[in-house]
Amino acid sequence: MTDIYVTRHGTYLHKEGDTLLVKFKGETLARIPFKDIDSLQLFGNVQFSTQFLLEMLKRNVSFSFYTQKGNLLGQALPPFPKNIDLRVQQVNLQKDEKFRLDISKQIVFSKIIFSIKLLEDAQINHPELVFKDKLSALKKWKQKVLQAEDIASLMGFEGSFASAYYPCYKKLFPSEDLFKGRSRRPPKDEGNAILSFLSVLVSNRLGSLIEGKGLDPYLGYLHGTRYGRKSLSFDLVEPLRPLFCERVTVKLFTLKILQKEDFESVKGGGVYLKQSSQLKFLRFYNEEIKAERNYKLITGNLDELIYYLSDWLKSCIKKGVVERLNLNLNKS
Repeated sequence: MTDIYVTRHGTYLHKEGDTLLVKFKGETLARIPFKDIDSLQLFGNVQFSTQFLLEMLKRNVSFSFYTQKGNLLGQALPPFPKNIDLRVQQVNLQKDEKFRLDISKQIVFSKIIFSIKLLEDAQINHPELVFKDKLSALKKWKQKVLQAEDIASLMGFEGSFASAYYPCYKKLFPSEDLFKGRSRRPPKDEGNAILSFLSVLVSNRLGSLIEGKGLDPYLGYLHGTRYGRKSLSFDLVEPLRPLFCERVTVKLFTLKILQKEDFESVKGGGVYLKQSSQLKFLRFYNEEIKAERNYKLITGNLDELIYYLSDWLKSCIKKGVVERLNLNLNKS
């Protein structure tokens, strides 16, 4: 099973028997058996028939729609699972301040642990990077987040950690002008453009899986609730930022898969990946999500890591008790 990415404007998706045909201006670009498709990720103006959409839904294949810049517009998903008791429990625990705080602490604590580990690993591979004093200061935030008395103070500690972390993280890029500090909506440099793009893609994978497990992706604990925002996906993506998004972003630029000429500044501010460069980015991303590596929580690929986190979350909700994440930091 695999994810299919379609980025070319004017592409048409067509059903022929048990096969997906990808066409452009009458020419067939690809033939893919439906049984091999896990999801369809469509960027920009991609066309298909209602019959084709229904066929995909019958086969439990999710559709995700993005703008050409990579902003998620929406999804078409198979029917929501029928486990109403689980969702009632999720709602009740969202009102339980102790549960919210306990699970949020685990999420933020793990994010901090993995962010520090990313810097430590980079320092081993690049002795010219000297983070010793700054790493000592960053490590002090681990205990602080565990002592937070409420969600507001926890998020304040996380924000203070991030303010100290990103000046170190930017030194991992081959050129510091690629990443000048974390910026969103719009991203102000090439590094931020990729970090935001990866965050959207990974959050979308999380959202689909969370719904498949019978949970409501809009009802979060760390991020609370906000109209139209998949807050529970935002919760779980936090430890995946250093484990996947931030590591892959640096790798893309270090290996020169992406360079400054692959990006453009748009009217109104913001730097985005050019349409002509999206395909090589998505090819690399697809390789990275399939690659098996030690993610500290587990050894496996990204989807297995996402399954692990979502299973942990579901178990905590079913039991009403927050279990500690097994960080496995001593693994090589």
